[in-house]
Amino acid sequence: MGYQLATRAMLWSRVLTPRETLTLVAMALQARDDDTRPMYFGGSAALVLATIGRHHDPAGPTYATDKETVRRAVASLVRAGAVTRAREAVNGSRAVYELHVDALPLPGVDDRPPVDNVVSIATRRAPQGQRNVGPQTQQNVGPQTQQNVGPQGQQNVGPR
Repeated sequence: MGYQLATRAMLWSRVLTPRETLTLVAMALQARDDDTRPMYFGGSAALVLATIGRHHDPAGPTYATDKETVRRAVASLVRAGAVTRAREAVNGSRAVYELHVDALPLPGVDDRPPVDNVVSIATRRAPQGQRNVGPQTQQNVGPQTQQNVGPQGQQNVGPR
């Protein structure tokens, strides 16, 4: 199991989307840590289960969508340089991918900007045509009395 590879694969989240990162980590967990060239050969069914959480059932209603989602994630990993295709899938055999989890592009050297995986309220922009006018003061509506709606005369009962 590739626990060390998976740890290094998590560093790719700086330049990958969450789905792509999860796909890379799932691939790394099935590769061997001690291989000089770590390879993933688990196929798309294992990636669908790991990244989407559904069994890859060819008769199921989401089969084509799930397979396409994994295909797009793997294609993005190939474009980013995180994996390379070592062998194509032909005649019922699975594709084999070589993992390059240590080839993470360095900040300032790579040309792909980091993916913003966190949506922050502070960085959210106002819609067009509106201005942020600063914090609003709370309006005091005055004291209100509380109504008792439960049965009257309840007693506190200690632990038994």
